[in-house]
Amino acid sequence: MKDNKPEVDCIIVSHNNQDILSVCLDSIKSQSYTSYNAYLLDNDSTDRTAEFIRKSYPKVKFFDFPKKGPSEKRNIGMSMSNSKYIVVMDSDAALTKDWLKKAVNYMESHKDVGLCTGKLLTKEESIDATGGIFAKNSGATDRGHGEKDVGQYNTFKRVAYLKSATLIIRREMIDSIGVFDPDYFYGSEDTDLGIRANICGWKVIYNPELVSYHLGHNTMKKKPKKQETFRGYRNVLLTYFKNFQLKTIITYSPILLITFIYWIVSKKYRIEILKAYLVTLFNLRDLLKKRKIVQSKRKISDKELFDIVDFPLFIRNYNKKKNKYLDFIKNVKTNKIKSLVFFITTRCNSQCKHCFYWKDLNKSKDLSIKDIEKLLSNFYDVNSILLSGGEPFIREDFPEVIDTIIKYTNPHLISIPTNGLLGDKILKNMNEVLQKYPNVNFAIDCSLDGIESRHDYLRGVKGNFRKTIALIKELKDLKKKHHNFISIATNTVITKENIESLPELINLVKSLDIDDHFFDLIRGEHKGLLTLPTIKELKNVNALRYKTRKYYNSKRHKNRIKKIYANLRDRHVIITQIDVLEGKKWTFKCTAGVNSLILESDGSLRICELQPKIGNLMENSPETLLKSEQAKKLFKSIENHACDCTHICNVSSSMNNSFWDIIFNRIFIDSIKKRKYFD
Repeated sequence: MKDNKPEVDCIIVSHNNQDILSVCLDSIKSQSYTSYNAYLLDNDSTDRTAEFIRKSYPKVKFFDFPKKGPSEKRNIGMSMSNSKYIVVMDSDAALTKDWLKKAVNYMESHKDVGLCTGKLLTKEESIDATGGIFAKNSGATDRGHGEKDVGQYNTFKRVAYLKSATLIIRREMIDSIGVFDPDYFYGSEDTDLGIRANICGWKVIYNPELVSYHLGHNTMKKKPKKQETFRGYRNVLLTYFKNFQLKTIITYSPILLITFIYWIVSKKYRIEILKAYLVTLFNLRDLLKKRKIVQSKRKISDKELFDIVDFPLFIRNYNKKKNKYLDFIKNVKTNKIKSLVFFITTRCNSQCKHCFYWKDLNKSKDLSIKDIEKLLSNFYDVNSILLSGGEPFIREDFPEVIDTIIKYTNPHLISIPTNGLLGDKILKNMNEVLQKYPNVNFAIDCSLDGIESRHDYLRGVKGNFRKTIALIKELKDLKKKHHNFISIATNTVITKENIESLPELINLVKSLDIDDHFFDLIRGEHKGLLTLPTIKELKNVNALRYKTRKYYNSKRHKNRIKKIYANLRDRHVIITQIDVLEGKKWTFKCTAGVNSLILESDGSLRICELQPKIGNLMENSPETLLKSEQAKKLFKSIENHACDCTHICNVSSSMNNSFWDIIFNRIFIDSIKKRKYFD
């Protein structure tokens, strides 16, 4: 039945599955989205499948293709189709009622997504797959397979591949990169298609809102185990050597060799595994022909792909606790958006004299949750998100904003600065989100710029100081109840107005016994009511700032190496700020727009909060905006150090992406400079 466009063609492949076909076909028949056609492509079944379909499901287009594997049958089905979207299904799979509707809506609003599916469950409600993982040693597995579903995979994710038991495919992508490789017959053909889609610039997305079932059937269990082992290993090798760049293959060849030896020594069907390697070698000419076609369509490098999609070294280590030191080394050179600053509102209940955002405050309507969904659905696996404004907690729907952020970006840390005026609401909202998301870390940064009247004057609200102090004390009680409430800190903006009172303020904050105290210099186009201290005045307090940072680093880090690293980092931030004020360039590259982005409350995107907007995410994807002529000019300016700044967020995040700066400048050069910078 059809009513709305675009049309969808559902292609089901089967072989002797008549006893379970009704579950699959009934799930399609009961869809709330009715603009579809259903095709059943059979493989010479002997269980009267043809008679059953023609009698019970006359609207299903039935075809029999003897001796054709699932890959080839799907391709035949796609050649019959002329719809915008194709849904391929195994005959033992079933869709939930709104699967097609949600899938089409998502694909319609995300034109760069080529493949999409969601949570695939077994009949026992455990997880069959939530996207696929492909390792650099050629191992592959379905993410979450065999786990109990307790919501651990309820966030969107960009993945290497998707299981084809239920999968929506964009016709435009197939026309561009090709169909399933028919030589695979069965097994890993979806892995190959997913990786090809990725390297050709299409996004392969796990969407947790698409729930389907893979009920399991004994057809494949009847296949000879030796034959399945041979085909499985051969297909994985084809996928690896056909799709990855030569540099990748050479780089990881030692790991491939170790993996081969391990499989030969430890696996049961070692003869079949050896045969798979030999057959791949003997058919090298055909493999190279296919490889040439695939590589000619490549749009991104393996390095770029590995930055944005998880490709671990080994599958068996994927879910193990990651080594923090190795993870740190890996992230130093990663060209991936690791952090977002998201201005979720322009509304503010303060009148800060040093505000760089004052021209935009209280002038525009907040984005709706639906709008925020549209913005954030462009980002996946962002490590940290800082919510800004205005006052973030002023939004009545703050918990729903957090829901949306976690659903789409899966952050490790959400940091929230606040002026502390909405104490009761802050406590209520934080308690709610901390309870709801125990696996997400939260941090609160309370603004404190002076003692009592000085703080109230700088913030423009009488009584602000006392409200903030009272909030901090109550937040400390809340923190004791939640392990994921990892930090309560204060942030002080240093101006000429408060620099002389810094010692008194620092001592007060220490008496509050919280986790950290950050310092930033007044920046941007503020109201002009306050000024930046002179370089001499700043040098006079640099030693105190550094001593304070060392105090909190000692509280935070019990590990000596981490403590030393943090101290050297904070000293380097202070030195870099003074260098900029003296007209010197950063000793490292700025990673604004590479590792971090700014989302405005109207949907606009900035490379840096101190730079102009480059467009709006309500109209374009971040990839499109970051490749625009305006963005290119800004990146060129950044590359030439034309806009090096003192902003602590930009400085600290950028300098962590240079091994030279981490090892040489911080340890040796800064040790020479420190006498000049710390009067």
